[in-house]
Amino acid sequence: MIKIKRLDFLDVAKGIGILVVVYAHVMQQYIPPHNILNVFIYSFHMPLFFVLSGIVSQIKENSGKTKIDSQYIKKKFFQLMIPYFVFSLIYIILNIIQVKLGVIHFMFPDKKILFDIVKVFTLRGLAPLWFLASLFVADIIWKCFINKFESLKSRFIIVIIIFFINYWVNTLHYSKLPNTDLIEFMIYVFLFRTSLAFAFMVIGSMLSRYFVNTINQNIINYKFKYIAIFTGFFISLSLINLIFRNGVNMHLYVLGNPIIFYLTSILGSLTVIMLSIIISNNKILQSLGKNSLSIMVLHYPPMPFIQILTYVILGIPLFLNHRQIRTLFVTVLTITLTYFSGIFLVKYCPIFFGKKRK
Repeated sequence: MIKIKRLDFLDVAKGIGILVVVYAHVMQQYIPPHNILNVFIYSFHMPLFFVLSGIVSQIKENSGKTKIDSQYIKKKFFQLMIPYFVFSLIYIILNIIQVKLGVIHFMFPDKKILFDIVKVFTLRGLAPLWFLASLFVADIIWKCFINKFESLKSRFIIVIIIFFINYWVNTLHYSKLPNTDLIEFMIYVFLFRTSLAFAFMVIGSMLSRYFVNTINQNIINYKFKYIAIFTGFFISLSLINLIFRNGVNMHLYVLGNPIIFYLTSILGSLTVIMLSIIISNNKILQSLGKNSLSIMVLHYPPMPFIQILTYVILGIPLFLNHRQIRTLFVTVLTITLTYFSGIFLVKYCPIFFGKKRK
């Protein structure tokens, strides 16, 4: 059996990941998309979660804890797709309420609501709930096929094939897609985006062999080694983003330069994982990581209300006029609210997350 201690760094990595996800979504309200910090975060923040899922899935596979059958599929459906549909409905209802209250504005609100419903049922998804649908399908595919490709070489070939297909689609074919049927286009986005999610899970499964073998080492004895590796990855990731400024949005299947996206996705994931190993005892990040799913699905709707709360009700001190500080302030409030709301809902309304009340 895998000891819980081995998974501490993964919880920390998820904690870091959910922090940057919420920060990036808040930042969109104040900072242009081409801002270098926005480019930096989007270059890896969602692939990170799929890589981490691949690491966890491989660890469970090695311990013999899971097998693919109807029970496994049912369990995953309840864990991921029930929250997907439940919170999609909540998102749409809240959008209607916010439009009525004048909190948000759409040129054609009725069409926007219909458009959102189509997004949900094509699994293209609403932000950030799309992650749940893609993870569900990618995880099932991973469980079905991964035992047939156990060698690193075969898994590497799978990743290269998927990356090549998506490179070809993005560079040669993507511009033609907006002219296709809307529903067909949304399904297309879901399928190719999910293929990338699967590829990142396979990469995670390959990396897990290294981390499972090394994480039992005394971190104190190897701390400088991990710090040096982290520093190298971070500098490389920063330089690539500074040079290329590759615009990415995995939700919309916008990859910019696909090769740069693949590179920054892997580098960014490794950077966060190395940092999480160094600070694996951080209890706050561990707790955020353990509750990252609830924060992921809950943080988006309250952001407009939190912005109003900070501006109208509380008032904002002059020093918070700086965009980055303002973004950080709203992020902290959003994380705090959704963290405790998630704990409450999991305990008292577990069906929202596909769980039974204990």
